[in-house]
Amino acid sequence: DYTIYRSLTDNEDDFGPVVRTQDIRYLDENLTTATTYYYYITANGNNAKSVSDVVSVVVGPPSAPDKALDVTATSMCTAVAVTWSAVDRADGYEVYSKTVESDFVFVADVPQNEYIQQGVEIGYEATYKVCAYKDDNGTKIYGEFSDEAMVKVEHVASTSWTMEQNATCATDGKRSNVCMYCGAVFSE
Repeated sequence: DYTIYRSLTDNEDDFGPVVRTQDIRYLDENLTTATTYYYYITANGNNAKSVSDVVSVVVGPPSAPDKALDVTATSMCTAVAVTWSAVDRADGYEVYSKTVESDFVFVADVPQNEYIQQGVEIGYEATYKVCAYKDDNGTKIYGEFSDEAMVKVEHVASTSWTMEQNATCATDGKRSNVCMYCGAVFSE
């Protein structure tokens, strides 16, 4: 197996073991940007040990996360649910919305891939987009904006409709339902 040693200096006495593993690769995570780290590896055998040369690396800033995909905005009668696929390596997401009367504005910073906007009314229309970010010691590194998702807030029908009047060649039909969120009866 192998033992990986790390230090913030190239002084032999400053190295400490990080991990002992049988894998030939190791990802050293949660390091500080713009810091130099020094490493060496020992290969441990039954009767022998070999030691690598010391190598160093300066940690650069993390790369931007990927674009959030599959953004949907769904009416929940008095709220809008905005969801999207989780993005690998994202520490959070910023959600933006716009209405017919406004440009996009920031509405939320959320750690998960869902945002619920409360307190909207029937007929409210909005468009949403999402941007994933990576936090680098308090500095956000942003990915691309997602595609946009639009919604018009309406009552959400329960599973069964009540037929009040069948359609004919001369007249429209009418059916009613109960909103699964607010309990209001509505017809179409």
